[in-house]
Amino acid sequence: MLREIIEEWNSRSSLSSICKQWHKNRPIAFSENFFLILYNCQCLSTHIADIDILLSTYTPQICILTGVGSKIRNLPKITSYYWISQEGTNSFGGVAVLIHDTLKTKVIAQQFDFLLIELDILPKPILLGAIYVPPGKPFPHNLFDKFLNKPFYIFGDYNAKHTDWFCIQNNSSGSQLRSWLNNTGCEMIYPTQPTSRRSSSVIDFGITHNACGWEAETLKEGSSDHYPVLIKTPLSTGLNNFFRKTNWKIFSFFLNCVFPYFNSLVYNLEPDAFFELFSSFLSSTWDRVSEYVPVKKYRPPWPPYLVQLARRQNIARKTYRRSKKQENLENYLFFKNMYLKEKSIFLQKKIEDKISYISTGNNIWKYVHPTFHPYTPAFKGLTTSTGIITDQQMIADTLANFYEIHFEKPSFDTNNVTHLDALKNFENISQLPNLSLDNITLQEVEKNWKKAHKKKSTDTEGLSVFLLHKLPTEYLQIFTIAFNKIAQRGSVLQSSKHAKVICLSKDGLYPEVNKLRPISLLSNVGKVFERIIHMRILKWCNDKGIYIDEQSGFTAERRLQTRILSLIEDLRLTTAANNRPALVIFVDFMSAFDKMWHPALISTLVKLDFPLPLLHWIFLWLKGRTMSIHVGEAVSRSINVFVGTPQGSVLAATLFRLHVHFLPSFFMNLICHLFADDLAIVISGALENKFSKNIIELERQAEIAMKMLEKYADDNLLPVNINKTKALLVHDVVAPSYPTVKYKGFKIDFVKRFNKPKRNKPSMSQQNANNFVDNSQHSIQSSSTSSRQNHATPSNNSSTTNRHDFVIHTLNEWINKQGIKYGIQKVKLIENEDFRLFINDDETDTLPSISCSCGIKVQLGIIRGSISLSNYYKHLKSKSCIIKKKISKHINGESSKIIDDESSDAETSQNNSNSKDIQCLTSVSSMNEPATISKSNKRTTDQDNNSLSKKKRI
Repeated sequence: MLREIIEEWNSRSSLSSICKQWHKNRPIAFSENFFLILYNCQCLSTHIADIDILLSTYTPQICILTGVGSKIRNLPKITSYYWISQEGTNSFGGVAVLIHDTLKTKVIAQQFDFLLIELDILPKPILLGAIYVPPGKPFPHNLFDKFLNKPFYIFGDYNAKHTDWFCIQNNSSGSQLRSWLNNTGCEMIYPTQPTSRRSSSVIDFGITHNACGWEAETLKEGSSDHYPVLIKTPLSTGLNNFFRKTNWKIFSFFLNCVFPYFNSLVYNLEPDAFFELFSSFLSSTWDRVSEYVPVKKYRPPWPPYLVQLARRQNIARKTYRRSKKQENLENYLFFKNMYLKEKSIFLQKKIEDKISYISTGNNIWKYVHPTFHPYTPAFKGLTTSTGIITDQQMIADTLANFYEIHFEKPSFDTNNVTHLDALKNFENISQLPNLSLDNITLQEVEKNWKKAHKKKSTDTEGLSVFLLHKLPTEYLQIFTIAFNKIAQRGSVLQSSKHAKVICLSKDGLYPEVNKLRPISLLSNVGKVFERIIHMRILKWCNDKGIYIDEQSGFTAERRLQTRILSLIEDLRLTTAANNRPALVIFVDFMSAFDKMWHPALISTLVKLDFPLPLLHWIFLWLKGRTMSIHVGEAVSRSINVFVGTPQGSVLAATLFRLHVHFLPSFFMNLICHLFADDLAIVISGALENKFSKNIIELERQAEIAMKMLEKYADDNLLPVNINKTKALLVHDVVAPSYPTVKYKGFKIDFVKRFNKPKRNKPSMSQQNANNFVDNSQHSIQSSSTSSRQNHATPSNNSSTTNRHDFVIHTLNEWINKQGIKYGIQKVKLIENEDFRLFINDDETDTLPSISCSCGIKVQLGIIRGSISLSNYYKHLKSKSCIIKKKISKHINGESSKIIDDESSDAETSQNNSNSKDIQCLTSVSSMNEPATISKSNKRTTDQDNNSLSKKKRI
């Protein structure tokens, strides 16, 4: 290959002609039908070598075994396959199905010598079964009658003989099967050659509702009394794709040979022309040294030499069976031991090689990556108002229409002074001539070259970072020369202004157009230049102290944990007093990166006194950007991008951080926390006000804050996503009233906490708020006390009725067991007379509660999804509850006095901690809403405890 490449290079063809000659198109994926093997192995423990031969020679996707025997309890492990088995009625029975890892199955029915699974296959799932009918047993038609109206295929050893399927004579089981087939209309799948070595009969076959397209062939393999049967199907396991196999040694060697040519070419061409020609050359050279190989999903589990040893063992075994001589027995045992030994050595070496590979460098992440990083599957179609679209070109065109509107030029308000100032600054920057940047050194290029992750995704020029890292290091000099030409002119590499956009689904395999996440694959050569500019911007930020304390994310040493700890500390200080709540508003900006208005960004950079050469370069980088949607092999038309920054660029996050630099200044009297593109506003209550007055004050301040947010969003054309913007009230009260928070007339929903979604991955703002709330509530509650008594109902309270009945039962059971200590024994509380129970039947976060007949409403808690009655138990034990007074009429005074003394002693022993213990015992046990007992009850209880303690000492 290398000689041919050099000869083609030395021909008198132009470079562009060679690129066209070497270019290759990826082959179109094709559909491959699956096939299976049916085999009565006559006790698997003595015929494992037969299975190894069949799997390595024919590589079936499924292997159905009958007559497995005792080995069914300890089936051998085979690489890339898994087992589903069912024991039989005797030591020679049992069925097992060996299935490739790429196929998904589900067990439908099981009984002795019978197994039925559902196989997920194209065009739709089927029922695939295995059966073993011992000799002399009748045909089990009752098993098959259940599946007559379904697509089923049941294979096995039926021991049924009939002349209709090439048997010499009939037996009773065969006659019964023939009669059943005539009555039901089912069909058979059988070979034309005998499957039994003894009787020359076809007794291994399949029964199905429709045998059209199925073929069976007897294989002259194995050492069992039965021949294996190879069954070909018309069903497909999916598309068989191709992968690119590249000879990187030839690639690097050839580039070393042609380095002098490109080293001279870079001086004679413009940077854009050079990079266009050089990128085309790299892409075509990559094709020239590569070949497209079909993906082998079903690779043989054993190497050829092991298969030959297995065959040699079977030959020796057959020889011994025929002759029964001692020397043939010794010969058979010799080859058997040799085969088992070599097989063990092969497996051991395979494990050692895997361990050695994992321990080298960062290879371990190739194994644990699917565990720690969720994989977003490629979507199969789009859900539209007219139905589901699956054609790739139609999907690409539909997405192009959507994103053309999404990235269209925004309309500004001519009466808005901020808009006019931004447009004026934008126009002033556009009038500037190109300003040269500082020279770029080889060290800068090399540093940013190595920082790029070796990803294999290709850009619009057909290059990947993985390929660029295969370039000889001498080529970095060429890149440095070309980059300096661009820097001296203060221009932008034109190829880096077009984005190849692929979309990831956020909502299953058939999402709507607004449920996709567009990812921009920019020019990998241009991204190296962008990283150099990015480093200079970060250096300017550090030198000028541009960072603000309220912001984290996209910056070194300013992580998410910093925001979490800061917010927790603010909330802890606020809610230290019971009457002082805090209101937290989590603001989510709608498509923050995509909706960044360029004039507003440039105006902010002007206010920050951004370096003029860099500012003009950013203006040129944002101007005239285009994108095209790629879906499989389909490509949409090119569309213009008038707003936002490409999410695939390292500059996007830094520019957005600078864009919202002045956002905290809009909320001077409030506490703000910024992480990435999310905002959290904290409004605290006053210490001197009552809780109810603080709620009114929080509502007033929230209205002012929303007006400020509305002005900032309108001035910067950065819309707020009202559906994802949430409010949280942090407090220490049992049943608080909530303030009303509105944004542009729309009410913002309150949450008790941010629950993890079951299907979709949470957005950035929701993840941040979840971390904020969970950690803050946990810290605030844990700091109040360390002792708590929990009484919870079981967690399986699925329905409201069951939960209601269980609470009533648990309450009366507690009274019967614990009531003697508190003077409420020998009684059963009556609902709607002694108390009223409230349990919501919806999925809201409102906690259940109990209203006592004494007029006190007690909020119940939730512990691990179960209702906690500890708050109501505490109320029943208190002196203020009148239920004890009602009961005292039915109990004599002396016993009541004894009970009261015992109750006081018990309460004294439980409440002899610090002053916050009672508050803890009445707090809600879950993380949702902490509650407290009133201060008057607390003082009364303390006085009672003191008097009781004195009485005990007397």
